Amino acid sequence: MRTPGPGLVWYAGIHSRSSAAIDGLHVLSDYHGTLVRDDYAGWYQFAAQLAGIQQCSAHVIRHLRGVANLDPKVQAWAGRLIELLREAHHAVVAATAAGKDRLDAESLADLRTRYDTDVQWGRLTNRCRPGRTTRTTPPMSWRSGSPRRPTRSGSSARISGFLDEQPG
Repeated sequence: MRTPGPGLVWYAGIHSRSSAAIDGLHVLSDYHGTLVRDDYAGWYQFAAQLAGIQQCSAHVIRHLRGVANLDPKVQAWAGRLIELLREAHHAVVAATAAGKDRLDAESLADLRTRYDTDVQWGRLTNRCRPGRTTRTTPPMSWRSGSPRRPTRSGSSARISGFLDEQPG
């Protein structure tokens, strides 16, 4: 576990990555903030108590690369989303360095519009792709300009809908 700032890092060895083993750590028992995680089902048990969940950006980019590699021309939207997520990260870093706690409304709106456009392209491109699933995980939201959103099984579905509402 790591805190958002440079401070606390907590390590613990567990015998497995099962839901029971993760819960047995008692680290998240009273935690109600935002959890950044991979898409492992063992984390789902904490969803109801959390303010938000963010799929790890490295995992999102890995899923997007997987989609783009299927057919780089047809799945070009996935490459654009990778670049957009990196652009959003750099914008957040710049805003933080400037002493801001969020992106300005115009920049955020532009990122969301471009994101939604490419997600829609991805949905249309892959709507008939065999093997798509519709299992969903709990809702997530954008906070301070950082994407936090639910994922679905299947690489192309993992990136759909990353932009929800950013708290005012």
